[in-house]
Amino acid sequence: MADQHDTLSYLMTLGMDEFCGCRLSEMAKDKAEREKEWLADIMQNERAGLPAEEQAKILKLGPENNLSYAYLKSKGNTWQYDPNEPHPKLKNRLYRRFDTFDKDSDNYMTIKEVLHWAERMKQMCDANEDDIEKVRLALKDFFEACGVTEKGLCRENWVEANQVFGEAERERMRHGESTLVARVGNAYYDVLDRDKDSLVSMAELKKMMNVFRVPEEAAYTFFEKADLNKDGKLQRNEMHRLFHMFWLEKYNPDLDGIYAYKY
Repeated sequence: MADQHDTLSYLMTLGMDEFCGCRLSEMAKDKAEREKEWLADIMQNERAGLPAEEQAKILKLGPENNLSYAYLKSKGNTWQYDPNEPHPKLKNRLYRRFDTFDKDSDNYMTIKEVLHWAERMKQMCDANEDDIEKVRLALKDFFEACGVTEKGLCRENWVEANQVFGEAERERMRHGESTLVARVGNAYYDVLDRDKDSLVSMAELKKMMNVFRVPEEAAYTFFEKADLNKDGKLQRNEMHRLFHMFWLEKYNPDLDGIYAYKY
């Protein structure tokens, strides 16, 4: 992330610097909490890090039970998950995301729990049913491709499920196909884009953060990193790009703070 002086200068340029000091202070506290978590042995949370007898109790992902592995196989892509490849900090943020979606904390994420966010968006954004139905369908397709089912995806398979989903998204790009990241993102923005200019404003981004229970200060850090030309407006493809880089690509320390260290 840019240092605090650069951040303040950017926000001042856009007239968004009110209470900036408070926001940066809150971020510093959240960062300290994440740094404590980053010291933990993260491998013990996933299937590959468990003893053999425990692994045997957990479904092994493959083309027969995971849509992203199946998609890769259909394209002749033999990619296979290496549990030692993702950075521990990337795994940490993925587990925090899982825990946000696992509403009943039973160690399984279900489609029903995922669709809760569409209902929350409908309520908070006073959206019409047609737009929310598009959000529901996009969420369902996105998370099913991540391995989430009606019965649920267990937490121990979550990192692998995201990694194979990321490879499937790259395969779609190689074939010129629309990505599921873009589809779900556009469904969100169609609800949030009140002025229908196909751009994402700071106010609209704040609303999205609130919908997903992310601290409002994350809107500023995300906006700053996504706004490549520093014009104070975000193109949708800029949003898709940053989401993809943060969640689905190799760990990049420059992106640690884009969600204000919530993840």
